[in-house]
Amino acid sequence: MKLKGIPASAGIGFGAAKIVQSVEDLEKVQQGDVMIVRHSNPAYAVGLFKASAVVSENGGTLFHLAILAREVGVPLVSSVENAATLIKEGQMVHVLAIGEEGEVGDTTTSTRAKAA
Repeated sequence: MKLKGIPASAGIGFGAAKIVQSVEDLEKVQQGDVMIVRHSNPAYAVGLFKASAVVSENGGTLFHLAILAREVGVPLVSSVENAATLIKEGQMVHVLAIGEEGEVGDTTTSTRAKAA
């Protein structure tokens, strides 16, 4: 699996995927997890302090969560179509928010991740 998006906060991260669809779901995000969200919610900002990276189905470089991710140094790839459906809870994924195109995939599929 390899998904594409917009690198909204630069960096590289990897970890277990945690699908966050509500504020209550933030409780399951542990240190080093990759937070997967469908949309931005200001309350999701607390997850940035635990997440190794964030993947969002919506947004761009100027949406709220992307701005906060840049402030705290957490990689974020936005506009990743169907991310919360295609990525499974607990799946080990990498997030590459580098260059002109962001990439999200399972930890075995990226030649870019191996080169970085």
